[in-house]
Amino acid sequence: MRVVPEEYPDRIMTRVVDSGSGLRSQNQYDLLVGTPWPGNYTVTVRFAAGDVTTKLEPRDAKIIFEDGTIEDIDPEPVE
Repeated sequence: MRVVPEEYPDRIMTRVVDSGSGLRSQNQYDLLVGTPWPGNYTVTVRFAAGDVTTKLEPRDAKIIFEDGTIEDIDPEPVE
């Protein structure tokens, strides 16, 4: 996954997750990226079939699927 703040396009945050390659691996991993800059971010997720790119805001919680579908996640309320 690649996360780029729109206001600072030279700041690229990346996360690599290797899932499904271990013995008896069946589940995907959640990925949390701390976003230190305000504003929107361009997020690109690389799948075997190709990349999915979208715009997200800080505190967005989404599931990004290989077919390009993006679903909201209802995060736990902050107390």
